[in-house]
Amino acid sequence: MLAADAELAGYPYPFRVKSLANGVAIMGSPRSAEVPVMQFLRTAFPALRNTPVDDPAMMAAQDTLVDKQSRAAKLVEAEEDVRAVRWELDERWYNEHGVFLNR
Repeated sequence: MLAADAELAGYPYPFRVKSLANGVAIMGSPRSAEVPVMQFLRTAFPALRNTPVDDPAMMAAQDTLVDKQSRAAKLVEAEEDVRAVRWELDERWYNEHGVFLNR
């Protein structure tokens, strides 16, 4: 369902449900309290690799991430068997992109 969504399809992070149990959908996320959003943005968008955090392009990329992640959650929450969404850092995505997190 998420992969088929036109707004999410072209985004470099593939939002997906990792598991569903007791009405709680566990979804992968490229950000968490331990991994700054800038880490994701600089990995997903190579053109931003050397961009300062307060640059308008970086701020716009962060806003886009928020919009895409919110849309993914709303689509999943709209499913009949889902009561809530819980986010979990997607370390595998980082590993696949050559980034190994020290956690």
